[in-house]
Amino acid sequence: MASYSQELIFLAVLLLQVVRTQRCSPEQIHIAPATSETTTKSAVNVVWTTDDPCATNYLLYGRVGGQFKSLNPSLKKFDYPVTDKSLAPITKFYHNITMTELEPSQDHHYLILDRLDSKISEGEIFRSPKAEADTYPINFITLGDWGRCPAAGQTGKALFPEKSTNEMIWFLGDMSYDVQDQNGQAGDEWFEKFEFLFKGFPMLTMPGNHETFQDFIQYKERVQMPNQRETQGMYYSYRMGPVFFVSISTEYDFLEGYEGESAKQKEWLIETLAAARQDATIDWILVAGHRPLYCCSYENDCHKDTPHLLYLEDIFHEYGVDMYLCGHTHYYDRMWPIYKGQAQRFPSIHLYTAPKYTTYVQTGIAGQQEGYPHYYPPTGDSVFTSSHIGYGRIKIANSTHLYWEELESYTGNVVDYFWINKQDEDGEELKQQQSPLLTLPSGWEEFWAF
Repeated sequence: MASYSQELIFLAVLLLQVVRTQRCSPEQIHIAPATSETTTKSAVNVVWTTDDPCATNYLLYGRVGGQFKSLNPSLKKFDYPVTDKSLAPITKFYHNITMTELEPSQDHHYLILDRLDSKISEGEIFRSPKAEADTYPINFITLGDWGRCPAAGQTGKALFPEKSTNEMIWFLGDMSYDVQDQNGQAGDEWFEKFEFLFKGFPMLTMPGNHETFQDFIQYKERVQMPNQRETQGMYYSYRMGPVFFVSISTEYDFLEGYEGESAKQKEWLIETLAAARQDATIDWILVAGHRPLYCCSYENDCHKDTPHLLYLEDIFHEYGVDMYLCGHTHYYDRMWPIYKGQAQRFPSIHLYTAPKYTTYVQTGIAGQQEGYPHYYPPTGDSVFTSSHIGYGRIKIANSTHLYWEELESYTGNVVDYFWINKQDEDGEELKQQQSPLLTLPSGWEEFWAF
């Protein structure tokens, strides 16, 4: 009888251990660039979830081949808002920690472990972003309106090899359509579906109109962006080398009761851009928000929306913003540099030489799931449009030259490309208008040797 009881106790303990392993295993792992305390090092934030508190989870990280540091994450319980009473409510525990003092542009390794269970282990190798004191080239990926559909999955697969040659993803809002659906399960599915990508490719993001539910709570609790403490990741700036990135929330201007937040963001934006423009070590200023200021779409939510945001272009113009990136409308649209409806046109659609105005590019076409993207032929001041499924890739070569290419997720083909050349060369035309390499100055061979 005693032996039988001991066996039952042993099985019960074993079962409890198995359950604990399952409920304390890290899920939805994702990393994001973080603001470093020093200009010569970079930092990356790590977030993961567990089903139980699991305060014994911890993280080891270090440069590949080097020594590891141990960190204990912060822990926060998040009871997802109930949106469907026919489904069980969901509670997750969010673990958050920042890996600091990273050697820029080097492979690092991290492991998520548990002090009470050696079976719990998740890790990844990632390439640390460049630091503030670093220089060119600066390469990154940008896309918006992702979703959980098959097309979205194809974009995720296409992005996986990009992490070896790009510093980060700059995501333009609208994650999972809608993140709060099924009591938050829709958001969980999105982060789980793309964990293979997000846990090894740092990603900055911003809220879209599909993240507005209950004061953006799902967005604010799930991601950790720079300036998280002050703005909960709704708007922030981030610097990488001589390139200054600014993310804003365009949703404040479309929601009742957010006039105060919109005014606060506007004041912050002006102060932030003014300081960046006065900094002689910053060459490029890029701003991103979810919704467009300019577009050629015939959709109501494009032309009805833009008047609410046009106050931004005065700010962009005054402080010399080079480019504004957005999504929201589900197609690709590249504009001429434009201000107050007056476009600056050039002899070639592939080269903007010494632009006087901000360039606007819309790429809300990563997948989404509201129907296949519409095609709108370019009209007015739009240069090129497309209804492919894809994403943008930006390569900033030096203080004067930026290259953009839009890629199709299924084939990898370049759908569109253009250069911004800040130097005044009297509108010199391209000699190779059909080549994405165009006419390169000497010494750029290494820049293209990927």
